[in-house]
Amino acid sequence: ISPDAFKGGSRDAAFWQGWRELSAKDLDDLAKEIVVQIRERGPFFSLADFVNRNPSSAKIDHQRKGALQAALDKVLNNKLGSDIGRLAENPPGAQFSAAVAGENQTAGHASYLLQGDLLQSLSPVMQVRSDYFRIRSYGEARDKNGNVIAKAWCEAFVQRSSNYVDPSEKPETAALDLKSAANTTFGRKLHLVGFRWLSPSEI
Repeated sequence: ISPDAFKGGSRDAAFWQGWRELSAKDLDDLAKEIVVQIRERGPFFSLADFVNRNPSSAKIDHQRKGALQAALDKVLNNKLGSDIGRLAENPPGAQFSAAVAGENQTAGHASYLLQGDLLQSLSPVMQVRSDYFRIRSYGEARDKNGNVIAKAWCEAFVQRSSNYVDPSEKPETAALDLKSAANTTFGRKLHLVGFRWLSPSEI
């Protein structure tokens, strides 16, 4: 049997036979919703804070699930339709009733997308912060009347190294143990690895 026979959309009978098939629009919508969730919940202080739900949050939606699962549910999982799965009922008992809100009965099925499905691909490249930056800058010149007579855009790529600005302290020295004023103020050394001028069409 062709593997394509087991791919199904949210309203396809093949949903029960294999993995979920997403369109380019599905992926675009998911990416946009992840940005919405990050802006609503951030800043995050660790990868765990980003991935997991926040039981101490003042918002019940943040207590139920993390940013990735919330985005998946809102854009994809909660739009499956009654022919795939009905809305799950709240479990009895006041202690657990708040744990379910608009979940589908197919939750946990192979074709129901969980944050682990995303993390399986993202985890090898995820890190707390990036050490490679793209910085863009803009400048303009004006005449004595305030009219703009020239504009310029540039782009620089900067790499943060493990070494401190002041090399007297070893790279493995913890931030709280730094003695050098330069290292306390500026931290790790940055290297300019690329620079170019941009044309207006690239902005």
